[in-house]
Amino acid sequence: MAALAGGGLGTGLSWVPGRKARPALSWVLLTVLGCGLFYGVLCLLSKAVRPLAVLNLCFPDRLSKLAGCVALFALIGLLGVLLGLIRSGGLRPYFRRVAGDRLHRVLTAVLLTGLLASVLGCTVLAGDRPPSPVVLSEICCSNFTLKKTPDTEKYEDYIELCNTSSAPAELEGYYLSNKDKKRNLYCLPAMTLAPGECLVLWADGTGASGVAEDGVIHLNFSLKPGDTVYLSSPYGILLDYVKVPERSKNLSLTLLDGSWVMAKGTPGASNEYASVVDMPTLPAPEFSLPQGFYDAPQTLTLSAAPGCTIYYTLDGKVPTAESEVYEGPLTLTDISDTPNRVLNHKTTTKDRSGVITELVDKGTLVRAMAMDDDGNFSETVTAVFFVGAETFAKYDGIPILNITASPIDLFGNYGICVTGLDYDKWLEAGGEGTSPFPFFYRRGRLLERNAVIALWDEDRQLILNDDCGIRLQGDGSRASVYKRFRLIARKIYSGSSTFSASLFGDLKCHTFFTRQDTTDIIAQKLVADRGLGGLDALPAAVFINGEYYYTTYLRERYDPLYFTNHFDVEEDDLVLISNETLDRGTEADYEEYCALMDYIAESDCSDPAVYAEICSKIDVQSYADYVAVNLYCDNTDWSIFKNYKVWRTRNPLDDGFRDGRWRWLVYDMDGCAWCARAKGFSSAEYDPFQILQPYTQVSFLEMPLFKDLIKNPDFRQTFITSWLDLMNVNFRLETVMPLLAQYGEDDGSFWTSFLPRRTSYAVEILIRNLELDAEACELTLRTQQPEGGRILLNTVRPDLSEGNWTGTYLTGVPITLTAEPAEGWRFVGWSGAAEGAENSVTLTLTGDAAVTAVFARD
Repeated sequence: MAALAGGGLGTGLSWVPGRKARPALSWVLLTVLGCGLFYGVLCLLSKAVRPLAVLNLCFPDRLSKLAGCVALFALIGLLGVLLGLIRSGGLRPYFRRVAGDRLHRVLTAVLLTGLLASVLGCTVLAGDRPPSPVVLSEICCSNFTLKKTPDTEKYEDYIELCNTSSAPAELEGYYLSNKDKKRNLYCLPAMTLAPGECLVLWADGTGASGVAEDGVIHLNFSLKPGDTVYLSSPYGILLDYVKVPERSKNLSLTLLDGSWVMAKGTPGASNEYASVVDMPTLPAPEFSLPQGFYDAPQTLTLSAAPGCTIYYTLDGKVPTAESEVYEGPLTLTDISDTPNRVLNHKTTTKDRSGVITELVDKGTLVRAMAMDDDGNFSETVTAVFFVGAETFAKYDGIPILNITASPIDLFGNYGICVTGLDYDKWLEAGGEGTSPFPFFYRRGRLLERNAVIALWDEDRQLILNDDCGIRLQGDGSRASVYKRFRLIARKIYSGSSTFSASLFGDLKCHTFFTRQDTTDIIAQKLVADRGLGGLDALPAAVFINGEYYYTTYLRERYDPLYFTNHFDVEEDDLVLISNETLDRGTEADYEEYCALMDYIAESDCSDPAVYAEICSKIDVQSYADYVAVNLYCDNTDWSIFKNYKVWRTRNPLDDGFRDGRWRWLVYDMDGCAWCARAKGFSSAEYDPFQILQPYTQVSFLEMPLFKDLIKNPDFRQTFITSWLDLMNVNFRLETVMPLLAQYGEDDGSFWTSFLPRRTSYAVEILIRNLELDAEACELTLRTQQPEGGRILLNTVRPDLSEGNWTGTYLTGVPITLTAEPAEGWRFVGWSGAAEGAENSVTLTLTGDAAVTAVFARD
């Protein structure tokens, strides 16, 4: 529009003196010529030739764009004057004719006004960006343990602003944005920065523009690598901008002495003492062999870019310029006869029994990086080579996982696997008084270290090779020589929040951990159909830094991705309570949960109206199943304060698991076998209702929530039904034998001795503790056409493949039978203890009974 208007003005200014021109042609020529000249000057100033790049560099904000339009308008007008001078024969004839032409006088005034505006605009364009006391000083999109948000106590990405002047600076009306075309995305609220003061703004995408709650600012946008952060004045003038760097754990793009550098983040503090971190810029070395398994010795060659020196290590350490210099090929052999390097650290246990001298199998771990003469370096590349067909044949049939981590991170003075320097000094001084807290008991992000994992499947195909985080997992193994580990995929390590391979079926995972006990695995798999969650397991031989550690199982974890995979619940909609502590969600979610528990404890749950309200907030079938599973299996390591997980969706949807009601998850059930192990025999006769709960020291009959709900006859019926259904189907020996065989449970194992004997005690235990006026009786279900359909018994589907099934139920306790015809069949009716043609019937047993479902082809 400015070019067309300038072309019209220039045509008028050139046409009056000559009066013989063709106005339309002059208009086109002046417009094209003016635009070309204007663009050429801009290219020279910006040192760019791409139109969008030129315009963005020269006109970054609204005021400069306005000035540019005026400048273009004035430039084409001046070209019109020049053309008029040429056509009139000189300066004097031109102005003599101008003075006598009214239209020309108006056009000249317009031109002079445009020139004045253009001068003002060009003043903005020609100089640097307008000086501002407030500048961007730090950008971080990988805040792992640097600083928590003061209100939500989460580690969020942040932008830091600093007042570089000697006077207070008002922030009201300033703008922050990560979008070039919408630089007013977030308007800063009314705040004052003292001289030299820095302000951290949390880029978590949860805030509202112009709002600061209790002095904490949450921006309405988040950061990702490659974004550009813009700081603009209240008038829309661009004051500062910087590109967001790639994610790197706890590193930020930091303004130091006027230059942007990568440094250890210092949110809210001066950058003066920021620790600068050099980033890798060279290509990583290449290995001549892929990592993996070899039957015979091999020769490994390392190569790097010309002019680079390769440094390498063989003990898991990250190579530096002080490491071994690569000077020729490496010979790879079976090194299993060399001393242990991972299992020889006495500080992994409090009593110093951690050294394992018996030699274990080992592979050669090679870590290498390249460096040039200027000190530029590459990323570290890691590979492990297992050599020896006989040595590694014993691991046939199961996957192999190698975890590579710096020995300092694992076994140094503050390594995650050791007692720690304070404890070591206390022990060396005689160990008197209270001992310092062993380091391996500490938890949280501060105890997460960098690792590289490689996983080979049963066929020795490498299916996973990722950078990740590593922590210790669980309680019991921390003081043991052999620790359990949790592996976490994060963008700060690999650029992805999921591992690159699907470990459990077809599902990607964010986290998995190692755990050897099969009691927990089997207990969870036995009730996999009850909607109680359950963590899948993958057997694996685990090596650490190429050294055999143990054979165990890789397990899923209840992280947000688990709920997305299994229940179709998004992370932002998940509320998870673990051991009466908020795990996922907001404080408001937790307060709502506590209010519901208080309501149940203070109300008469036998009142139908109260119970209806509870059922609208709680999936009582889920809770009944959860309690019945733990009690039936004698889980003694469970209470509301331990191994207790309950979840829901925040926004209710009328869609099964996403209906907003609270549900329970089975978790850490290896305590099922503790009674048996402590006594040396099966715990089938133990009464779980009378066992004292961990941390509460009350019986399960007095457990909060359960002791209130069991007063309601409907819940009482639900719980009894769940107990009997689980006993007759899920824990039936014939049903579980294939699963026990899969996990190596032989005749002398816990489950094979517990489950067959548990049934005879389970009925008696239920009757006694719930004070039931009932007796055990046999229920037989039959069908003459097993292929014709199934029978749903309460909440389970007995196996009728042989035509009949017999289970143990109670007299006086109603049962519900529902016929489910197969495709191409129809239900005809019931015979025996139940009669009629209704698909669903309810009957109360008075003794042994048999019911037959009759199906016919449709």
